[in-house]
Amino acid sequence: LFGDLGLAWLEEPLLAEDILGYARLRDRVPMPLAAGENLFSIHEVNQFLAMSACDYLQVDVVKVGGITPFLDVAAVAHAWNVPLAPHHKMEISGQLLCCLPAAHLVEDLEGMSLSELGVLRRPILVHDGLYRPPAAPGHGIEFDFDHLAKFRVKR
Repeated sequence: LFGDLGLAWLEEPLLAEDILGYARLRDRVPMPLAAGENLFSIHEVNQFLAMSACDYLQVDVVKVGGITPFLDVAAVAHAWNVPLAPHHKMEISGQLLCCLPAAHLVEDLEGMSLSELGVLRRPILVHDGLYRPPAAPGHGIEFDFDHLAKFRVKR
């Protein structure tokens, strides 16, 4: 059906809760499946991978609860030999992938990065398709609070 289209993968074709459906679909389509951006815990991820329900795991660092839970999920993905291709938050996910053995790529949706939204003091950009983490200590992400102030909700 899709094999001759030259697609890298079929992404999120079913509801995230339909793990059995993903496993069945994976056995029936001639291309890799990417999924996981709507999984919220290491337990959901482990169930997904135990059922061989996807070929690429696209967990979202925010949806799984932050950096520490994301690293736990990454360890599970590595144990199952499933590459990571995180959904969204390029500035954070990109840095995490730089230190992980299961890294594949980071999704960078046009206009959706923190840099493109204008909320960073120093934008973190992708050049020629390559992400380079900031050289500043820690995560290097510095929010532009002057810019963000105009969005403050008044009480």
